[in-house]
Amino acid sequence: MYKENDTDSKAGYIPTFHRHYLHPKYWGMWVAAGALAGLSYLPVKLRDPMLAGVGRIAGRFAKGGRRRALINLYYCFPDMPKAERERITDEMFASAPHAFVMLAELCLRNPQRVISRTQVHGQDIIDALQAEGRNIIFMVCLLYTSPSPRDRQKSRMPSSA
Repeated sequence: MYKENDTDSKAGYIPTFHRHYLHPKYWGMWVAAGALAGLSYLPVKLRDPMLAGVGRIAGRFAKGGRRRALINLYYCFPDMPKAERERITDEMFASAPHAFVMLAELCLRNPQRVISRTQVHGQDIIDALQAEGRNIIFMVCLLYTSPSPRDRQKSRMPSSA
């Protein structure tokens, strides 16, 4: 749309504000952005349980996403009981809203607030690659708050470590 006007050959895509973003068709997004900004200022102990509840409710209505998650878990862990796959899917939906609010928090508040609550798994691998002067591309999920089923049983999916 306006991307060709927002591109600098050295910096790549540089988003800029355009008046058409004030059109009523974008009002829902403005409300959502405002809600995320407001939630990022709530205390974590109050915010996290509330977001988990919203995520679980949304997960019950997101039929297609829920179905895909259950199918993926079935193919990765065919021996896992159906109740366990359902539980993991519920936890996935419960953790999803946290990612959006954490991104808003990173944009609006001191990043140390998020970093102090963040745990990096495999930091030793990252440190070793950096010591060798190698570049690293992270292909990760934004947020996952529950333990991986791979930690508890053998998976048919390859691991990349």
